Amino acid sequence: MHRHLSAPLPRHLGPSPPLPVCRTHPCSSAAFARPFGREAAVSLLRGDLDLAGFVPFARTDTATLLAALMPSTIRWPGGTEADFYNWHSGLSTLKPAKESFTQADLAAACRATGAIPIFDLNVLAPDNETNPSDQIAMLRAAKRLGLPIYYVEVGNELYSNAPGAAQAFPDGASYARTVAIYVDALHKAFPGVQVGADAIPFPEDKRERSWDAELLAHLRGAGSPDAFIVHFYPGLYQNPFTYADLPSLFENIYRSVSQLSRAIQGLGGKPVWLTEYNMRGPYRVFRLKGISPAEHD
Repeated sequence: MHRHLSAPLPRHLGPSPPLPVCRTHPCSSAAFARPFGREAAVSLLRGDLDLAGFVPFARTDTATLLAALMPSTIRWPGGTEADFYNWHSGLSTLKPAKESFTQADLAAACRATGAIPIFDLNVLAPDNETNPSDQIAMLRAAKRLGLPIYYVEVGNELYSNAPGAAQAFPDGASYARTVAIYVDALHKAFPGVQVGADAIPFPEDKRERSWDAELLAHLRGAGSPDAFIVHFYPGLYQNPFTYADLPSLFENIYRSVSQLSRAIQGLGGKPVWLTEYNMRGPYRVFRLKGISPAEHD
C-alpha cells in the first residue's frame, strides 16, 4: 500500500536551502541520504523498484522506516531510471512495470521525512532533448503539490553507454546544447533554482575522456549550469570480502576523497554535487543478475 501522510511539507527558512552534497541511489524506488550520515534505499511502494525489476519488501510501513533515517534529500525519480521515466504514469518507458513511483509518492516521502527533492530530468526522450516544456510541466505539477523546486539535474550519466545515450549525445558538445536550453528555461520558470549538469571525473573511454572539456567549452552565459554533478565508485574488488580486508576498505575511503578532490579541479571552479557514491566490493553476484552495484549500497 502507498502511504500518503497528511502533514504539511517542510518550509526551509533562510536565503537558500541545504546544499545537495549527499549520496543517493539511482533507482526508481527513490533514494534517500543524509550528508555524512546513514543511507539506504527505501520506497513508499511495497518493494524496491528499479531496472532489474520489482522485489517486494517484507515490511510495508516504509514511511515510518524512512522517517527514522532522517534524510536531507530525496533524488527523484532516481538515476539511470530518470532517463527513461514518464512522469505522467510514474513508469519506466524502458522496462514498463505495474508498480509506479509518482509525484504523489514523492510528496508523501517529503512529508514523512522533512527532506527536499532533487529532480533528475528525462532529457533522453527524443521530444525532450531540445524542448524543455514537458519537464517544466512536470516541475510545475510538483510545485502544485507543495514540493520545493530547489535542485534539478539535467539527466543522469548521459556520457555513459546507457541505452540511447551515445546516439542522443555523441559528445559533450551535444549535451551542452541541451544543458544550455534547460538551464535558461529553468532559471526563467523557477527563479532561484539551481541546475546541475553531468560531468565525469574518471572517464573510461574516448567519448568520456573528451566529455568534460567539450562541455565546459560550450557552456557560457545564460546557459551555464549552477553546478556539475559527479558520481564516484572507488574500487576494492576482494572476492570474497573478509574481515581481513576491512583495513584496506577504510584506507580506500580516505584515499578516494583525495582522488575526487583532484579530479574535480578541472571543472571551472563551480560547485560540485556528489549525488552517487559507494565503495565497490565483491559485486559479481549482482553483475550476473544484471543489477548495478549502485542499487545495493
